Amino acid sequence: MSTQTLTPTSRQNSNAPELPAAALDPASPRKSGLPQDAAVVGVVALSYFAGTRIGFELTPAEMPIAMFWPPNAILLAAFLLAPVRLWWAILLALIPAHFLAQMPTGVPVTTAAGWFVGNCGEALLGALLINRGSRQDGLFHSVTGVTRFLLFGFILAPLVTSFLDAAIVVGTSWGQDYWLLWIARLLSNMLAQLTIVPTIVVLGQRGVSRFDKKDAWNWIEAALLGVSIVVVSLFVFRGQLLLRTNIAALIYLPLPILLWASMRFGPAGLTASLLTISLVSIHGLMNGSGPFISASVTESVLSMQVFLCMIGVPLLLLAAVRMEQRQTERSLREMSRKLIDAQERERQHIAQELHDDIGQALTLAEIELDRMIVEAPDQSSSRDLSNLRDQMTLVSRGIWEISHGLYPSNLEYLGLVHALARMCSDLNDQTPIHVQCETKGVPDRLPADVSLCLFRVAQEALQNIVRHSHAKKVSLRLRLQDGRLFLQIADDGIGFNPSLTSSGLGFASIRERLKAMNGGIDIDSVAGQGTRLSAWVGPHHADDA
Repeated sequence: MSTQTLTPTSRQNSNAPELPAAALDPASPRKSGLPQDAAVVGVVALSYFAGTRIGFELTPAEMPIAMFWPPNAILLAAFLLAPVRLWWAILLALIPAHFLAQMPTGVPVTTAAGWFVGNCGEALLGALLINRGSRQDGLFHSVTGVTRFLLFGFILAPLVTSFLDAAIVVGTSWGQDYWLLWIARLLSNMLAQLTIVPTIVVLGQRGVSRFDKKDAWNWIEAALLGVSIVVVSLFVFRGQLLLRTNIAALIYLPLPILLWASMRFGPAGLTASLLTISLVSIHGLMNGSGPFISASVTESVLSMQVFLCMIGVPLLLLAAVRMEQRQTERSLREMSRKLIDAQERERQHIAQELHDDIGQALTLAEIELDRMIVEAPDQSSSRDLSNLRDQMTLVSRGIWEISHGLYPSNLEYLGLVHALARMCSDLNDQTPIHVQCETKGVPDRLPADVSLCLFRVAQEALQNIVRHSHAKKVSLRLRLQDGRLFLQIADDGIGFNPSLTSSGLGFASIRERLKAMNGGIDIDSVAGQGTRLSAWVGPHHADDA
């Protein structure tokens, strides 16, 4: 709860310190001990103090209630991140922080004490209801978790405690008009809860792990998002364009950027963007500019708060839906990868059985037949035994080829580059097709799953070319570019119309393999003009070698 003192006070721009990710993350490994617990409690107290001072700075002279009240949101986020055993220590540490922040503004001790109860009560009530029977590891990464936060932390807790704080303000003659104070306090706290809590909790739980250090595009995109939201916010909520043009719809100009933040950066990115818009809007109101300016300051503030809350809630739910979708996609990819690994292990087992057991048995049988041929009593018997031996040799060779096809041992021992070269060489020897193999900038050793995936892609593509394409020339190129491995296979065969031809089981399996490797495949073919296949695997696989 915040009020504006009757005497003017100097306002200084300040920023609330961010709660430490590792220290407050209950899911992360942490050293238990008094020093670290004390550090966590100290950071929460300092953040609460800074948030209180910011709240006073964002209180217009004409209003007894702040337009934006961060300390309660900071405290709720701390309770959601910190273990329950530290809650009592945090509450004790907040007592001096609260009164040190309140006293310089001239707030009476009794009023400040009442607000302390309201502030802590709101955070405790929200945390207890949100935590009830649930884990917080993915609170803002599911629709259920976001809904729970919106019901308890965003609506119910501020709603209940606003009755107490408004009564304290009126009872101590710090303000008038109970219901106006109640709605002002409710909306200022709801806006803070919506924009601050998800940002702190998500960053506290996962830090910046959403970004891959090897992929600079994530950081570039985040920087572009930040610049865009600041520029558009200043243009819409600080400029005079809306007043001059009278085009009210321009107020929704930030919406596409907020959608961008929701879909690409989840709840943390969305609420951080919404927090930026809120601060710019509030600063504009305090300087008499922006689209929310109306007859009175109170009406202007309420319009701004309602607008930001109304666009923030559905976008937060949208971000949670997107997070669930990503989690489902990751689970499906992981399941697909496990099934493929199980399939490859079974292939390897069958190949070893064929090679080691049946193959060796056939070899021994051939040796025995050779002995019997030498010892045959007549030429007719020797000829029959020789025919039998030749047939057994063909069977043995066929089993070896099947074994090699099931599990390419040369891929394991020689690497992908040499295995592909051997495959192309075999096709040149066994078929009339001229196969050209070229590799560029590819290391000899790659992760086993990546090598096997691309080998299977090449194997399936070349087999289809031999069976169906009537091609005379085939080119196979493997290259490493921008951290990705690209495999391209082109032929001069009869081609086909991809829209009229359904993919077979082989290519369906290939697509699943590549998807599990964070990759993909494109097939470009025109009837009578050959076919070009392009496959790739993602950078975090190609760089792991």
